[in-house]
This record gives sequence, C-alpha cells and structure tokens, in this order.
Amino acid sequence: MRSLRAPTAVLLAIAVVAGCSGLRTNTPVEPGLEVGGATVPQVRVVFPGPVSGASQDGIIEGFLRAGTASDGSYDSARAFLAGDASRSWNPDSSVDVLEPAAQFTIVPVDSDTVVVTAPLQARVDEAGRYTPATTGQIARIRLDLTEVNGEWRISSLPQDFGRWVPQRDLNRLMAPYAVYFVAADRRTLVPDIRWFGLDRVAARLARALLEPVPQHLLGTVTSAVPAGTRIAGDAVAMANGVATVNLISPGLPTDQVLRQNLWAQIVATVGQAPQVTAVQLLGNGSAVPVVEGLEAVRVPQEVGFPSPPSTTLTAYPLVRRGEQLTVFTPSPLEGRAAPVQLGGTIYPAVPAKVGDLALSRDGVDLVGVVSGRAALVRSQGSAMVAVPPFATELSPPRFDSRDVLWVGGSTLADGRQRLHVASRADLRAGRAPSALDVPWLEGRRIAEVVVSPAGDRVAVLSLNSAGQGARIDISGIDRDLIGRPLALGGALRLATESDTPVGLVWLGESSLATIEMGKGRAGVPVVIDIAGTRRELPSIADARQLRTIGGERSLVVITGDGVIQVRSGAQWISAGSGIQVIVPAG
Repeated sequence: MRSLRAPTAVLLAIAVVAGCSGLRTNTPVEPGLEVGGATVPQVRVVFPGPVSGASQDGIIEGFLRAGTASDGSYDSARAFLAGDASRSWNPDSSVDVLEPAAQFTIVPVDSDTVVVTAPLQARVDEAGRYTPATTGQIARIRLDLTEVNGEWRISSLPQDFGRWVPQRDLNRLMAPYAVYFVAADRRTLVPDIRWFGLDRVAARLARALLEPVPQHLLGTVTSAVPAGTRIAGDAVAMANGVATVNLISPGLPTDQVLRQNLWAQIVATVGQAPQVTAVQLLGNGSAVPVVEGLEAVRVPQEVGFPSPPSTTLTAYPLVRRGEQLTVFTPSPLEGRAAPVQLGGTIYPAVPAKVGDLALSRDGVDLVGVVSGRAALVRSQGSAMVAVPPFATELSPPRFDSRDVLWVGGSTLADGRQRLHVASRADLRAGRAPSALDVPWLEGRRIAEVVVSPAGDRVAVLSLNSAGQGARIDISGIDRDLIGRPLALGGALRLATESDTPVGLVWLGESSLATIEMGKGRAGVPVVIDIAGTRRELPSIADARQLRTIGGERSLVVITGDGVIQVRSGAQWISAGSGIQVIVPAG
C-alpha cells in the first residue's frame, strides 16, 4: 500500500493582472458567491504530461493531478492514458470532490493493476448535481496499466470516472449556476441549481436546457425547449458580449407565449455566463422573432415575459411574549407594545398551551399547535378556535405565499406520517387539512416543513423512527389552478451534518438555513445551498428556534431561555426576549 498526498496545483502558465502587487490579508468575511456569480479565472493552471521513466505511482499521480487543469482540454491528462482509455475518457462524466487534506492510497492488485482510494467530500454527476458524501465515504477507482514503448500508461479506468478534484480546487474549476424552467401554474421562472465547469460556460448552460425537467420538479415546471432539440455545432458563438444560441429542432414553438417562454429560459440561463451581456436566439439558423426589430436580448422582460412576482413581506413579523403578540423590530429593542397589525388586525391572546404559531402572508390568519401536538387552533376574531382533528404528532405549521397551510403529522385514519395542506378558505370554512401522499417520506417523521418564497418548492426536515438520522429534502409542488397542492415531485437531498437539526427556513429561492445539533455540536446555524454546499455561521449556545425576516442577514434565533438573537455583521446580538418570532408566510 502506498500513500500519496493529493498534490497542490503547479502553476505552469499564469495570467498576471497588471498593477497587482499582492493579496490583502485583512479582507472582511463576506457571504459566498451568488449562483451564477463566478468570474472568469485570472490564473490558468496547467500540468505537464508524463516524464520519461516514470513509475506506476508517478503515472497515476500525474494523471489525477492533471485532471485539475483549468484549460478545459485535459490534453496533458490524456497523455497518461493509452489506447481505448485515451479515446473514451470523458472528464465531465463526473467529478469526485476530495477532502481538503486527502491522500491517495494506492494498493496493487497484481503487477499491472492497482486500486486507488481517497476520502470523499462530495460528487458532482454529469448533469451537474452536487451530492455530499456520507461520513467516512471513500472514492475508489481500479486502474489497469500497460507499457507503451517502455513507458507506463493507464490502459483502462472505470467507464463513469471523470476526475478527482481536491476541495481546495473546486471553485477554481466549477461554479453553481441556475438552469431556468417555467412554472407550470403561472408565468415565472424557477431555477434548478447545478455545477458547471468554468470553461465554455455559455455552451454548458445552453446544453443543460436541452435536458428533460428534473425529477424533483416534475409537475412544478415545464420547458419550452422541444424534446430532441440540439445546439448547432454543440457550441455557443460569442461576439462583443452577445451569445448566439442556434437551436436545431423541427418543432420550435410558433405560439407567441411559448416563444416568449423559450426566449426567457435561454436568456436567463445563458445570460449568467461570464462576459455575456445579451443573448441572440436562432432556430435552425434563422431568427426566432418575438419582438419586431429585437435581435439580442438582455433580460426576459424585453421579449414580453412577465416580471418576477414580489415576495416582499406585506405584514410585520410578530414576537410572542406570554399570551400577547406584538410587532417585532429586529433591533436591540423590545418591539412596539400595541397588538395591532397592518390592516387593523387585532390578535387574540394566545393560551399557554398553544405554540408554534404560523401567520398568513397578509398577517390576518394565525394558526398554532396545542400541547400534545394532536390538534391545531386558528384565530377567529378575538378568539382561538379549534381546527377539526386530522392527525397527531404534528410538526410546526407554516403558511406559504399562496395562503396554504402546511403541517406534517400522523394521519388519524391509518397512523402514517404525511404532509397535510389546507387553503385559507378551507380553514375559515372549518375544514380540516387534507393529506398528501409522498413516497419518499415513507417511514420518516416530519419535523419541519417550509415552502420557498415563490411557492414552487417545499423543503422537509425529517427524522427516522428513533428521532435521529436527520434528512433535508426539497421537492417541487404540483398545484391546481387556484394554488392548492396536488402532489410533490421527487426528492432532492441536501447536506446536513447533524442527527437532530433544529428549525428550517428558506433564505431565498436557492438556499436554506437550519441549526445543527448533536454529534458534539451545540447550536451552529448553517446555510445550505441547493447547489449542495454548506457554510457555518457563528454558533449560539442553546439555540432552539430559527426564522428569517428576509435572507441570511436577517436571520433570527431564539435560545432556550427566551433571548432573541439577530445577525449584526459576523456576530449575533440580542434583540430582546420572547417565546417565538412569527414571520408572515415563513
């Protein structure tokens, strides 16, 4: 067995920016890049090919190292391969992201075959889907070697092997971008976040639009790109910042609305690529007209696609102190004492036995869970009245931006854990929430359920029957014409390193936050991107609840002794005391 450290990149060609004298060491900590926010790499990293007389280990190490070149051609890496291996190797088939301090371990099987392993952090598949590794997971490949003119070369490797990339090199080679689809129930764009190589970004993004709707968004979104469409030359032409996408398809839409949708998807997706300022769309080599005289489009609205709907809060968040609800101001103040909300709503006193309050987007309807977690109550005038019984072991209820209440629980009819939903009209009419069958939640206990700000996706935090084994899944929502949920798509699993996380909130359309507990962790708020990555925030001792009033910088945490903590730069500061902060539709 031989161990080799995954090598640090050797820079053989460097593009130097004029006037740059060094790197500052006092740069403040900032949030990570936004999706699609990558810039063109300023440093080009390449590697040498095999040297004469290299050992088997040297050939293996050289090949794996050359796979982290940033030129996108991988000619040096291919020089370590022989015969069919050289011709068939696809560097983009997958990327195994190795732990930062990973070492290669090489174990000979026989004189011409070895098995190479390394600690795995994540895997990016050919579609760009980032999947975090499980604890202790190992990347493993079996390689055959042969002598060519007296020099060792790799003669075969796994068909699905692409590259091994140390975590420290990932952001130099790849970045998360949004692939946009059109919502099935209204005309707005829904992003699906994936990782793409930083070479030929515009072409990679355009090709991603040719693929079918992903499983977790089935029923939630549609695509205006006809099945069987391809891109002429498999490339996107660039000239003066304009990216030209030439779709080859016999079935391009002729309907004006569908053409607007097609343009919107392509402009929003391809327009994220560095140096792209506008997009031109061709169909079979000819213009795809949608607005007379308009050839290059900067934003979807230029072709008549509607502007994104507002997700701004239309009511103030509340804070509960004892039985009273008051307006919450996220500052080191106690909030306004008057229990009056926008629109003149006066909230009833909330009995001590009622907790986990949820508030509708307009701040009018209030729902809570009764102690014992077998019943809901809702506000009606100056009182709290019972919702008809429907389930036990209820999770905290949440309203979404479409005025639908979501809650997990064990259905009374058969005891199975399900998601349950009710429109505001249903609740006001005295009807109980109805159950949604979600196969990927079978055998799980729902701890938290929260819908994205635009209302297209739901995130579910669930536990196993022992109350551990936490899992965070997101899925698209299939709704009827008036917004009632009918079904969910498949599950897209996100990363968590805690057996029992606490709380779950959306920070926008592409990231969530939770508080990781257990495994020696005590109250660590964590931002989890749909792209698959995670980032820890400063810890808070005895953190029990999590909400946001508008993104990461407006996170609110409540501790076990009722202290409300809010973000202030890289720190948490006290914003008074309270039992719960209640955010409209959050």
